Amino acid sequence: MSSRWIPSGASWSTVPLPFTMSELSVAVQHSLTIPIILWNNRGYGEIKRLMEERGDQPYASDLRTPDFVTLATAFGAQSEVVREPVALVEAVGRAFEADGPTLIEIPDWT
Repeated sequence: MSSRWIPSGASWSTVPLPFTMSELSVAVQHSLTIPIILWNNRGYGEIKRLMEERGDQPYASDLRTPDFVTLATAFGAQSEVVREPVALVEAVGRAFEADGPTLIEIPDWT
């Protein structure tokens, strides 16, 4: 087994994140330094965009989503919201310096 550390992270969209809370709990329990980047489009944003492009009225694509920052904090992870691309780079850098996982939420910029 190699002792070499390779930086890695995770990226999720709004819908699958609630299904992976157990992984967040494990990352906290084992103090895994990992940035978790959440693109929060509050539902099925890509599907909604495709419906609109086709001229269809979007349906079943906007979801009620939790406050992911509060949820991550409740699990014991660090968390923050970034609103600008440059802030994302800085947040990922801080996440790699943390003593456990960090959820970085990106509100839909479009």
